[in-house]
Amino acid sequence: MGQLFCKICDEKDDAKRRAECLSLYDNKYRSGFREVTDVTAEEILRIQRTDGLVSVLLVDCRSDEEIAVSKLPGSVSLEEFDRRSETLLAEGSGKTEVIMYCTIGARSGSAARDFGAKFPGVKVANFRGSLIEWSHAGGEVVDTNGRPTRRIHACARKFGNMMPERVEVVV
Repeated sequence: MGQLFCKICDEKDDAKRRAECLSLYDNKYRSGFREVTDVTAEEILRIQRTDGLVSVLLVDCRSDEEIAVSKLPGSVSLEEFDRRSETLLAEGSGKTEVIMYCTIGARSGSAARDFGAKFPGVKVANFRGSLIEWSHAGGEVVDTNGRPTRRIHACARKFGNMMPERVEVVV
């Protein structure tokens, strides 16, 4: 299930780690899916506080190994979403907004682009900075039993070094 990873002590504070994440996303990954709308952690947190006015479906585009460590509360895996997309979308009575995420937003951006082509009438967005940004914004992650946890699978060491200090990184 991965190994606990200690971040390199390079004296970067959390603000610099967050800035590094967003810079990498904007300058390297974003160009592969410019047609997809980005959402931020603050926007997702705001949507979640609207108490059902907007139905949000969070889709985790990471591997099963990564999801086994933690995920966003209420999210479904991309595999489950692919199997049940029509049912899941119907549950939102046409007002469902699909937000895809991964570790930094690269895999989820590609998945959102592909989904948008397959379901052109559904509002789909990519989570800019994804789990790294979520953890910096103070968002909660849960384990497979739905309990809050500080552990996040970072996919790669370079992403683990972008997580805030309070996160227990697994790679």
